[in-house]
Amino acid sequence: MKLLHVISGLLLALVLAGCASTAPKGGGTVTVKWEEPANFTDFVPPRAEASYSLIAEQRRLENELIDLADAYIPEGCNVRLTFRDIDRAGWIDPLARRPVRVVTDQWPARVEFDYRVTDATGEALRSGSETLRLAFPQYLRSRTEPESEMPDIREMFAPWFRQLGRQLPREPKHG
Repeated sequence: MKLLHVISGLLLALVLAGCASTAPKGGGTVTVKWEEPANFTDFVPPRAEASYSLIAEQRRLENELIDLADAYIPEGCNVRLTFRDIDRAGWIDPLARRPVRVVTDQWPARVEFDYRVTDATGEALRSGSETLRLAFPQYLRSRTEPESEMPDIREMFAPWFRQLGRQLPREPKHG
């Protein structure tokens, strides 16, 4: 019986070691461009306070994306994102004294963007256009306050960055 426990423990250790070695190695970077952000469907609340200016919202989003690229994109790779439209989850209640976002599953968040991934030498590894949607954000199901300033955006992009990172070469080219 002891031998069975030892063998089971060794097998589990081997499986975990294999998982650790195939996990995406981070350290990648992201560059963000904006195609007419003032015309996005719903990016900055109307009647917004100074802290919700267009530039402030762009920086908040860029910071989220920098964290995700660092976590999931291999070192030496750069992801260039060009945003064409952003429609945050829900809508802003026009009758509220201060901007209040009302979120339901009938008004999903949507982000449209083009991307291009390059390695350290500048060689293109991947490119394309994407539309990400998030029907009912997970953070709304939680009773705790989200850690992110833009939890709906982060929730859409985390799986996308994770999947992209798995598709990229692990060893950077040095040019």
